[in-house]
Amino acid sequence: MGLYKTKFVARKVFKNIFESMAFLHPDFISYLAVVLSIVTGISFYYSKKTTLLLILCIILILLRMFLNTADGVVAKIRERKTLIGEIVNALPDRYSDIFTLAGIALAGFANYWIGISAMATMFLVSYSGMLGKAIGLSWRHEGPLGKVERLVILIFFSILQLILRERTFMGFYPLGWALIIFIVFGQWTVFNRIRKTYTEILDKELKPPNKKTLILFDSYTGNTEKVAKQIGKAVKGKVVSVKKNPSLKEYDFVFIGSLDQKAKPTPRIIDFLKKKNFDKQYGIFITHGVPIWGPISSKMCVKKLQEVIGKKSSGYFFCKGKHYRFPFYKDHPDEEELLSARVFGLKLLRRVFKNG
Repeated sequence: MGLYKTKFVARKVFKNIFESMAFLHPDFISYLAVVLSIVTGISFYYSKKTTLLLILCIILILLRMFLNTADGVVAKIRERKTLIGEIVNALPDRYSDIFTLAGIALAGFANYWIGISAMATMFLVSYSGMLGKAIGLSWRHEGPLGKVERLVILIFFSILQLILRERTFMGFYPLGWALIIFIVFGQWTVFNRIRKTYTEILDKELKPPNKKTLILFDSYTGNTEKVAKQIGKAVKGKVVSVKKNPSLKEYDFVFIGSLDQKAKPTPRIIDFLKKKNFDKQYGIFITHGVPIWGPISSKMCVKKLQEVIGKKSSGYFFCKGKHYRFPFYKDHPDEEELLSARVFGLKLLRRVFKNG
């Protein structure tokens, strides 16, 4: 979710201030943020001639960020979380984006087509986020260009514009480049959100084939067990720890799960497989606890398992997990990763048995 999570930090930092604002109606705070955005857009428009107005723009954007967090907190304090409130919380933000970006485009920091494209992209970003909610799924916030990210980008490029003034790079002012970044990273965000919504739809609608499935796992800290249970839930299979030495004869398909232990599966998994005459079709899931190296070493785990079994797997899945020593992935596997695990299991099983 990127910088979206910073709102939870802001809630703690400004807790006392938000509580003192509880006498205000949360909708009033939302509308006030729009008024600030109108002033921001006007300030951007005139900042081409009066550069110091960019300082006002930066202050107003920071205030908008504060108010965007405050409205939700105040609504919670006043127990005014309503469906209408959600609309009021979302719709004014779209107007705020229009006013702000229009001020930049009309000021001449970029040509009108770039300005129009940036505004259209912001609409698509917002729409793709709310699309899941419209069909009874989750409101999506992930992607490189959420609301917080785009406001931070505006602040950064406003500072650059203030420093560089009339200087351009490849024909664009810094604030013109901000709009281009909005377009590029905005479309990337749309793709990410649609992909996640599609994954959630598959989780709701895909049905597993009528096959007996075993989810075999070895877990030290509970990460791999969490993933195993989610796959088992999705494919309606039996979830068993390798420590119980289960029989494999009755199963049509086996999912094998292990944590990544120094680029290898756990010794228990390897010993179990070596003792069995494993002739089943199978899939692999691996949990890892460190960034960058984790996916690489997980691939090495897959290769090692395939060598032990003597044939390639039908598919594999990697997932972040809280390391027992290092705090890289403290809250993992998270809900999104467990959702991906469920869909991995469903899609793999349906592909192997061709919906049979």
